[in-house]
Amino acid sequence: MGILDPVKPSILAVRIISNVDSGFAAKLGLGDSHRVLGLVAFDSDDALYISLDEAPKFAEVEAVYAKSFYADSHYPTGSLPGEIIGMLHRWKRPLRSI
Repeated sequence: MGILDPVKPSILAVRIISNVDSGFAAKLGLGDSHRVLGLVAFDSDDALYISLDEAPKFAEVEAVYAKSFYADSHYPTGSLPGEIIGMLHRWKRPLRSI
């Protein structure tokens, strides 16, 4: 790999939890009305941190959790260990009266 070769991240997993347990939601600091949670795992922590930052600009979502396993990974999935898991929850804006 050269100095200017692009690093292309891979999506390792994508899952949706349609009804999050209330105890888990409380640990994440979600309100009672937030029950849908999206989980995504990448093999590059930088790419997912950027994606979690950009996501609210394009959808009604908010990043509620991100954990990089770069330093803790004894068994990396690829040549560039930096696995990360991120969680987004969907929120709805309050309706405006017309």
